[in-house]
Amino acid sequence: MKHFWKIAVFTVSLAFLTACSSPTLEGRRTLTVMTHDSFAVSEEIVAAFEAEHNADVVFLKLGDAGEGYEEILRYVHDELKALRTIRLLHYKGDDDPLNCLGRGYDQHGNPLCPLGYRLFANGHDYEHGTTKWVCRQKCTHQPAPDISLPNQPAAPAPRQACQYVDPAHPLGYSLTTGLSLPDGNIRLARDLQVGSPTWELRMGRQSYAESRNATQARRGLKRSPWFGLTNTAKAMLISDTLSLAFNFVRLILEASRAAGKAPPGTSTST
Repeated sequence: MKHFWKIAVFTVSLAFLTACSSPTLEGRRTLTVMTHDSFAVSEEIVAAFEAEHNADVVFLKLGDAGEGYEEILRYVHDELKALRTIRLLHYKGDDDPLNCLGRGYDQHGNPLCPLGYRLFANGHDYEHGTTKWVCRQKCTHQPAPDISLPNQPAAPAPRQACQYVDPAHPLGYSLTTGLSLPDGNIRLARDLQVGSPTWELRMGRQSYAESRNATQARRGLKRSPWFGLTNTAKAMLISDTLSLAFNFVRLILEASRAAGKAPPGTSTST
């Protein structure tokens, strides 16, 4: 199944070139396909495509975190209008506290308030591709900031240091990010708080095995509470059955909602 999807991605990439260009009119072109190191396709398939479409295919192997390059992040955000639940590509110095405080986000791209507390994602606007981040007055119940400089003197009391501690505005400090973070960084920009339960859940859905593991963990079955292989197998079976049942209901619900939507350009008024 893994190899099937690799071939499918390659085929879609080549089809995209075919649909968007006219090689006979514009001359020979070069198509760069970004892949994982384990990607493989036969030379015969590549040669046949190159001959048919008058194009040169170049494979750029990006490694295990290759999907974290800006080109892919920009495509997911601008073209697919989807959440960028994509593994991070780290550079040296990303986790330096001084860098984090200076640029306003941590090594995972999670925005920080001026005092160094990580903000919470408070919703994503799919139409505009923006995410709202808020502090929820985190400093009032967490004494030390998430990011601080070594040997830093004790910080003043939150109500003396932060102007956003106001009972009438419980969301506190806020900012909005889009394609990039406030300093223009796209590489670490994400639309969910990295490391949050929602992030871990969505990342786990990228493969069946990880999705199943995440589901079992949410149900407290990562370590079976029952003794013996037989009882553990029964618990796993029950959990898998529940997951399939929930997915079936979800698919029916989504299909029903889609069927109830009026086609574009039509009126639902009577």
